[in-house]
Amino acid sequence: MTAAWTASKPANESRARTVALGFLRAEHIKDITLEDLDELMRSQNIIVRYRPLTNAASQIVQKGAAAFVTVDSGITSQGRRRFCVVHEFGHFMLGHVATAMRCTEEKFHTWYRTNGQEIEANAFASEFLMPEDLYKAAIAGRPPKREVLNNLADKFGVSMTAACVRYAEVGSHPCVLFVSRAGEVLWYRASQDAVGKHLRRGDKVSSWSAAGQYYADGEMDESDDLVDYHAWFVDDDEGQRIHETPIFMPAVNTVLSMVWFE
Repeated sequence: MTAAWTASKPANESRARTVALGFLRAEHIKDITLEDLDELMRSQNIIVRYRPLTNAASQIVQKGAAAFVTVDSGITSQGRRRFCVVHEFGHFMLGHVATAMRCTEEKFHTWYRTNGQEIEANAFASEFLMPEDLYKAAIAGRPPKREVLNNLADKFGVSMTAACVRYAEVGSHPCVLFVSRAGEVLWYRASQDAVGKHLRRGDKVSSWSAAGQYYADGEMDESDDLVDYHAWFVDDDEGQRIHETPIFMPAVNTVLSMVWFE
């Protein structure tokens, strides 16, 4: 475990990823199931439990050199459970935990926030479960179409959200992942090579997009079609051709829109 984290420090995602990769290499880990993950945590003096939690997806309580991680038993997705466990392990390894931490569902979506601890724990979990070299090899230069993203989520045992965010970080095509809820952009993650001035957090989703159509009339068009540039961008670069791959989550009135350039 690294030295204790100070709340005033800005997030250092590079450090978090380096710590995750260092652990994987030291333990000679290349692939791990949820059951293996729980066993690995026990080898690190961390006990993982699945129990009902109120207003939290997971939490970690540290007692001396040991810790207890609890994941909400209401979470049934294996991918989300794995991410929760490793997210909390990231807090432990990065020295964030003084005594206890509770992570709400919202805290897992902190790419637009300034909460350094949560950003670092997400970066740790992302690198741990989807190491950059393996993820790039699995992408194999393919654009982020629905089939590609589904295959990546299955291969690495993560949620679709985690797979999409990781593609935006290390993928082969310029893209912006927009997550909207109830017709407004909740947060986004843009690749470093994405161009154009796009919608920001709090902006209304355009009816020209697949997400906007869903919010308007409930239509769920799951194609990877070309969409009007101004469905997601506000500048005047008419020459850009963009696709939108929407992933609908009607239970929470949310759409993941992977918008990518040809």
